[in-house]
Amino acid sequence: MRLPVGATGREPGFTLVEVLIASAILGILATMALRLYHDARDRSVLAVVQHDLKALAVQQELFFGEHGRYAVLDSLAGFVASPQVDISVTAASAAGWAARANHRTLPGQPCVIYVGDAVPEIPGLASSPGEIGCRR
Repeated sequence: MRLPVGATGREPGFTLVEVLIASAILGILATMALRLYHDARDRSVLAVVQHDLKALAVQQELFFGEHGRYAVLDSLAGFVASPQVDISVTAASAAGWAARANHRTLPGQPCVIYVGDAVPEIPGLASSPGEIGCRR
């Protein structure tokens, strides 16, 4: 069954060129949306890592108040890292401490923190003691 021909002399519907243009526009929009989604996910993962380092800093200060020195990670019974966050205390003494953290989904983007005379594992990320620095 044929549909009636319109006033323009064409059959109703879309041409191949119109469909291809609409598909290309949708593809570009989907690509932009995916990039924004991944950027937001990466920022949220880094926020989790930074939160864990701040919680570690609080636990270190509590330990220092009781023992007069900073602790290695195993000595901090009250500290539990978030799932998929790997944290290591790279230096700990009475003069300061340093730590490095990384989320398993972002292996090339570590964060560091140091306090006192300790030297961070990756120099240049954290510019001052107590500040968390992350590679992006």
